Amino acid sequence: MTQFGDDGTVTDLAVVTVYDGDFETLWEAGSLFEAFGGGLELRLDGSTIIGVGEFYPAGDPASEPVQGELQANC
Repeated sequence: MTQFGDDGTVTDLAVVTVYDGDFETLWEAGSLFEAFGGGLELRLDGSTIIGVGEFYPAGDPASEPVQGELQANC
């Protein structure tokens, strides 16, 4: 999970990528996919990061996305 805030060169960008054991992209959601009808919301709940959005197979915006949620406990 990656999220850039308001400071710096890259701003307001959020990405969640799920990789397999060979580091091939299985699923990807991100704010960049909003142009294709997708999107992503990242939020912090205590020590848990939650990503909710449209996940694209292999990160391909031409594919049919599925609604998903990913939680990372820190």
